[in-house]
Amino acid sequence: MTETGGPIGPDAEVLWTAAQAGGPGASLAARRAAALWEQSDPARARQALAFAVQLAPLDPAPRLGLARMAAEAGDLEAAKSEAAALLASGAPPAAKARAAYLLGDVARADGATNEARNAYMQALKLADTALDANRSDPHAARWYARARGRIAELDASVGDFARAKTGAEGSLTMLRAAAAQIGETPEMAADIADAELRLGALELDANQPSSARRRFREAIGRYEALSVTETSEPHWRAVLSDAWALAAEADYARGAPDAARDAMDRSLQARLRLAARDPRESWALAGTWRVRAALRAALGDNTAAAESMTQARSLAEQLCAPNRSAETPARFLVHTLLDQVDHALRAGELAVAREAANEARAQAERFASTQDANAAWLADASACWDRIGEIARAGRQSPLDAFARAVEMRRMAYERAR
Repeated sequence: MTETGGPIGPDAEVLWTAAQAGGPGASLAARRAAALWEQSDPARARQALAFAVQLAPLDPAPRLGLARMAAEAGDLEAAKSEAAALLASGAPPAAKARAAYLLGDVARADGATNEARNAYMQALKLADTALDANRSDPHAARWYARARGRIAELDASVGDFARAKTGAEGSLTMLRAAAAQIGETPEMAADIADAELRLGALELDANQPSSARRRFREAIGRYEALSVTETSEPHWRAVLSDAWALAAEADYARGAPDAARDAMDRSLQARLRLAARDPRESWALAGTWRVRAALRAALGDNTAAAESMTQARSLAEQLCAPNRSAETPARFLVHTLLDQVDHALRAGELAVAREAANEARAQAERFASTQDANAAWLADASACWDRIGEIARAGRQSPLDAFARAVEMRRMAYERAR
């Protein structure tokens, strides 16, 4: 809205017209138009930022904005191109640190962990250079802390938990110090919540559930506030759901079953609200149903676990139906079915387990039978036959044929990908 209560659109158009007319304030006008269009018309926002780059090629702000918007739109190549161009420019180290950080996120999204680590290390060094010039610069400290946190996550992913925890603690300490200088802005609150969540997850893995739960409580409070105040950004509800799921795990580990059930249901409710607004969130919702089933099974609530698995399977089947040839959705469905088999086996529901196992086997073998099948499909087919053998044994029938098929499938997978 404008100061007089009118719609945003006309103001953005006026600014865009002023930018195209040129003059000393043209680049700023283009950036302001982009900011107004970012939520309502992202394509025009990117156009305005690209124009601002042309008008002021030495200003890093519009190029950073363009790289960020390209990444958020899934155009990773464009994001990489803009960030790399900024890194090669004469921009200040603090701006380059943000570009290197973005390159790290893009590389991590592509699964290039070594490339991601190198980019985050570069961001760390650039932010440190900015801090050498001004040790009290809270913005440089923030980007240093963010890069250090990402490196901690990569350390944890390769099993170096001691180094990961040291990095995560350092990241949180720096962020809190920066917040003490400039106040806890929404951006700073988000970074602190992410750092608390990261450190809590590491503590949970180290069998420190009580300490982890306190950190999750800190993160959840900030994410809940952000989900209320930042209404145009659904990301906060997604991470809020993840935080509640981790809190449920911590509550279970510290022997608080009622709190664990409540936390898991809060995680599910956040996912349900997201999926109601955006169908793309349905995949995460199906995953949350699976996590809820695992928690309820661990608590001995077999009926609730079975109901959750039914919901997860139904949703996964709906999501796979439009494109049965897509491998990633099909693997999600196969693994959901295998989870259902395991829950049914534990509860002694052999008919349910058998039906789910046979459906999973049919799905897995459909992909495993192709000439250039990925070894993962052969491994999944082996897992299905293994479950069928366990069902036969539980039903006092001979499992030997099923186990033999499982071994053969596993041998084929091994030969294809040792």
